[in-house]
Amino acid sequence: MEGAIWDRQPANINTLRLPSDPGVYVFLLCNELKILNGKTFPAGQVLYVGKSKSLCGRMLRQHLSEGGTGSSTFRRSLGALLKSSEMLKAIPRGCEKNRINITHYRFESEGEARLSAWIAENLEVSTLVVRDYVERGKRESGLIKDCEPLLNLQGWENPLRGYIESLRRECRGEAERWENG
Repeated sequence: MEGAIWDRQPANINTLRLPSDPGVYVFLLCNELKILNGKTFPAGQVLYVGKSKSLCGRMLRQHLSEGGTGSSTFRRSLGALLKSSEMLKAIPRGCEKNRINITHYRFESEGEARLSAWIAENLEVSTLVVRDYVERGKRESGLIKDCEPLLNLQGWENPLRGYIESLRRECRGEAERWENG
């Protein structure tokens, strides 16, 4: 993340000010995170790296929105990690009975609110405007390789990939049972 001007601020939907420009973004821990399998990650640890055609739109409609989990890989993975501690219950993202509503699950309304509150209290987001599409992809790939973000399951040899995928499978199973129940 060196050599460029990054905008870093708390990941709070109520105070976050972002440009609508395209760019790359990074979620970082403000506080230590201990996950279920006993691993501890320090403050400053990069959790997720992504890119967007609109930094503001991506954050406000998906990553930080209480209704955004069904459209946000970041929220689904983080929610799967925090499911027990934040008492999250996975449900289908929409009313229609189809596979995508299960695989792209969300959490019950109260859980979505708790997940958003956890994000606002424990994460910062850092952004960089990158207008060129090819350069944006290069920056994202480079950051994933350099920072080894916990929640990015592709782009590096994430040792927690299997663990996170198993937690997400549990959430999908819960959403499927809810739909069929």
